[in-house]
Amino acid sequence: MSLIKCKECGREVSSAAENCPHCGYPIRANSNDIVRIKIDNDPTCPGYHITIKEVGSGRILATVASGSVAEIKTNKPLTISFSGMSGIPMLTTTVSPENGGKYHATWGAGLFTSRIASCTRVDYIDSSTYY
Repeated sequence: MSLIKCKECGREVSSAAENCPHCGYPIRANSNDIVRIKIDNDPTCPGYHITIKEVGSGRILATVASGSVAEIKTNKPLTISFSGMSGIPMLTTTVSPENGGKYHATWGAGLFTSRIASCTRVDYIDSSTYY
């Protein structure tokens, strides 16, 4: 057993651990096929639920509250769209599990309400849920 750095939070953890005790990131599991998207808390409606769908098939990949982390299992780049409770699409983008597969979705001003305006790749995700 040795100490390694968690790929998610960067803190030291035992190589024998199933998950990081600090952030919950899987240590021993093969996580190269997971895309994680931190969705900022909606400034106008905390806890608002976001649906992430696969573009083309329309298959729902995840439904999470704003302020949470969505996890999508895929081994290839995937084109997704975000939508709110109304079902109206907000943003279409492509995500990939390569290079850690971490993304951060942020809100922007919409015509009548805020909308997911960007989803950018990041090196680190704070896994805690915040409201």
